[in-house]
Amino acid sequence: MNHEFTLLQSDYTVCSKDWGMTDENALFYRMYYIYGGEAYLKKGDQKIRLEPGYFYILPLMKPYSLWHVQEDPLQVLWFHIQIKMDFYIDLGIVKIIENTPMYFVLQSLRSFMGNARYYTETEQLFDIFLTLLGEELPLQKTDHPVMKSVLDYIDSHISNHITVCDLAAYAGMERSYFSRKFKAAFQMSPNQYLYAARLNQAAIALAKGATVSEACRIADYADEKSFSRAFRSYMDIPPSIYRKSHIVQP
Repeated sequence: MNHEFTLLQSDYTVCSKDWGMTDENALFYRMYYIYGGEAYLKKGDQKIRLEPGYFYILPLMKPYSLWHVQEDPLQVLWFHIQIKMDFYIDLGIVKIIENTPMYFVLQSLRSFMGNARYYTETEQLFDIFLTLLGEELPLQKTDHPVMKSVLDYIDSHISNHITVCDLAAYAGMERSYFSRKFKAAFQMSPNQYLYAARLNQAAIALAKGATVSEACRIADYADEKSFSRAFRSYMDIPPSIYRKSHIVQP
């Protein structure tokens, strides 16, 4: 694989009448390929119609709203992606030209949607798509070596009860100064990143067959009720249903 990412959820959907969100602050990237419908994105003072044939990368930890016209619902191939945080983008829009490699990869991805048995193939195809996307859309990466090493430290210690103070000590910085540097590099606070990293690890474990109780411990929550509430807020789906939708039955 050429890219460090986790495919948290993906599907092809004709959205329900009540679809939409207001002032969303997602801790993962929503990526949409639009097939049809009349839908809109509002970010700050910017209002954009989501056009068929375009691929959208929605911003991380920056509020935006989404809605559609109920009489003409959004038809979308969508991905929830957690990517190594030295990748970030504010808002990405790419026109997908028919009969090009990007177009054919997206059509192939759609053919695998909804079948957990092909999760590995879906990941491999999406890795190819990210490589092609990078040729069309400049992807920003932090050039701060200390902050990059902090991300590696979090990845290798996420199962421990690490705190912002631990991260600051690892970086050799005072806590408040470290928090400012981290936010400047990654557009989110270290606490927000830790929150997202723990729930991402729980989602990965659930997809591999862990119980909700086991995922709760991985995410470092004291009880399943608070974990389930946080997971549903983060992923828009309860952990028990997320687990069932990703386990391949024999």
